[in-house]
Amino acid sequence: MTASPTLAIVLVDDEPAVLAILHCLLRDLTAGYDLISVTDGAAALAQFAHRSIALVITDDHMPGMDGLALITAVKVVAPTCPVVLITAANAHIERGAWAAGADFYLPMPFPFTQFAAAVQTALTHEAAVGVRREMERAAC
Repeated sequence: MTASPTLAIVLVDDEPAVLAILHCLLRDLTAGYDLISVTDGAAALAQFAHRSIALVITDDHMPGMDGLALITAVKVVAPTCPVVLITAANAHIERGAWAAGADFYLPMPFPFTQFAAAVQTALTHEAAVGVRREMERAAC
């Protein structure tokens, strides 16, 4: 019997300092998940070809593919994968986030408790979807 691969959380931001902070905040909160930090949307999407992704946390303002485009692309390749968009407060971006399929929108700055609640809710949702998929496979 082989061990099942560890689920991963992908952190996406073009600023290494922000990625380092997010990684530190998530390290204890998400024990049991691999944390993968990438600096652009294309690298984030590439992760879906290599492993099972439980959650994507992304900034919006990045060169190349911005966060809204990344959310749209994630929902094409993995429709049930939750996505958290973190960015400076902006009503236009917030509307775009919901239209693109974001599961959570956190305007910066945000309290850690709000961030933690969004992450835990997203991971609980992803776990429930995974159990439902396994039950459907077993029924076939």
